[in-house]
Amino acid sequence: METAELDVNRRTPHGDTALVEACRYARLDMATVLLHGKQASVNLTASNRDANRVGLSPLIAACMALQPALVDLLLQQPARVSVLQNFGRVNAALVCALFCVANGRTDEQNECALAILEKLLRYAKKHEQLGKLLAAKPDKVNHLLHVAAALGNWRVLELLREHEVEFKVDFLAHNALGHSALHVVEHNAFQARSLQFCEPPRPDTAGRSDPKRKGSKQERNARKRRQRNRQQVDKDEEQKNEDGETLRQEPQSEAAIFSRKGDEGIRGLYIKSLVLAEVGIVSIANEVRWRNLAERCEGAAPLNDVFLACIETACVQIALMPDERKEKAVYLDGLLYSVASIYPLSVKNSKEYRTLWRQALDKQPGSDCKLEPSASSDEEPKRSALAADEEATALSPKAFRLIISSLLSHRSLSRRVKVWTMVLVHLLAPFNSDSPLAADQQPAISECSQLQFFRRVAEMLYRSGTKLAFCIFDRTDIEDDESYDEEIEFHLLISLFELFLQFFAPFARTIRDVDASTTNVLGVAESFQRAMEPAKRLWPLLNAGLGSIDDSIATPQRFSLLLHILQVIEQLEAAFLADEEATLTKLFAVRAYF
Repeated sequence: METAELDVNRRTPHGDTALVEACRYARLDMATVLLHGKQASVNLTASNRDANRVGLSPLIAACMALQPALVDLLLQQPARVSVLQNFGRVNAALVCALFCVANGRTDEQNECALAILEKLLRYAKKHEQLGKLLAAKPDKVNHLLHVAAALGNWRVLELLREHEVEFKVDFLAHNALGHSALHVVEHNAFQARSLQFCEPPRPDTAGRSDPKRKGSKQERNARKRRQRNRQQVDKDEEQKNEDGETLRQEPQSEAAIFSRKGDEGIRGLYIKSLVLAEVGIVSIANEVRWRNLAERCEGAAPLNDVFLACIETACVQIALMPDERKEKAVYLDGLLYSVASIYPLSVKNSKEYRTLWRQALDKQPGSDCKLEPSASSDEEPKRSALAADEEATALSPKAFRLIISSLLSHRSLSRRVKVWTMVLVHLLAPFNSDSPLAADQQPAISECSQLQFFRRVAEMLYRSGTKLAFCIFDRTDIEDDESYDEEIEFHLLISLFELFLQFFAPFARTIRDVDASTTNVLGVAESFQRAMEPAKRLWPLLNAGLGSIDDSIATPQRFSLLLHILQVIEQLEAAFLADEEATLTKLFAVRAYF
């Protein structure tokens, strides 16, 4: 080192540099001599291709060695250190994100990496590199935010959230594939976690000829997948419009978290329950967006640290999605499935899921925020704003129609109908009063007072009963706790009848025929008669089936159920004709317990 002609910035024949090697081996004393005595370049990278160190800078090497003192030494040099230097698919900031407990590291390593990351962010801000660092995508796909979310590194997410304003972190940012941070979290929860997109590059084994080497097939397949992903990203980035401006990919909705129906794991359902509890079923169905950075309310306690930084920015789009968007049906189907799957967990595992379930039901849009009236003297805008806010806290008619249409579709299943009937009744609260609605009152959802709504339910009763009578088992999308035999229609028939009674009891006095020339209320008895006409068409089928059975003891269970439901319908109709007010009062009292 005392040789005057010694060039410490000269690479070895293999391409290594002295400062990079000193940082790799955490030699603080040697790095100090190189920097202070010989003025080694802080940005000179290695080029050792054989050892897979092409592009390795002293700063990245110090971060990989988890040496805060080395990082401080490098950042204190007069020459500006480039924090944007890439080493394969990572830069210095992404290296720090790799050191987390979820990635197999210790808490001490996580703490040390977090301290280094904060130093890097503050250094980048001081030298006007912070925006580029946070927006950098070394793998051409993910920002620092998305890598931390994918790894489950909640400490990095917490750091970015605490300094969101200072560092100007965009939690609404999407990566090159259109995924938000929350979507990346659930993507790595419901599929096999792959950290290859944010690992340092591995040696290229394409030139080796040994076919029996360990993991060679998996590595080749992984390289092919990464190459296809990069090609797709490059293709998307090259698309231009007529003015030569890059086409902006439409962000994917956070409702995509509910589009995955194949997640049987507890972690997947727990993540969904966290999202439901934090955002609320009403918000998800209504498409309520969270406020921007300047308007978002502070002080809301997070349910889980991993979601601290990304769940607040959730923007779920279902009810207000354009009908031509194909994913709308997928998201709605996934939401119905998720809620129907989480409810049994809240019953069986009440300690862990009951609170989340109740919060998901009771969470209202903007419930964490207080609506402050404007200081302006104009009262009309105030009243309009308050009315709009009050309207947004309830289930929207469009969301109600979407849910009901799905429940009454030909592929509906009993568990969905049963759970969502309970959810809708809870949200609309028709049994909160002591008696059914009066004839001059209107329900919150106008469909609940329309004869056509109840006839739709009765039509489904007829269809399900027909399939049950003729043993038509044509389902191809069976979910959990369902079977391919008559139990599908058996339980669905019961659930549909409960759905009818749950909505008829509180709204019977308000039912009108919107297709008629006059829209006067029909009366309880007439409403029930006309609504149940489709279901009563099951009598001829049932009589034909019962007439072909010699021994009544051998009556199949499906015919017994049909007979029981039709008899209940006839008894209710007769009771309404005899004394509709007394019958409705008893029916309302009974249904209020469900």
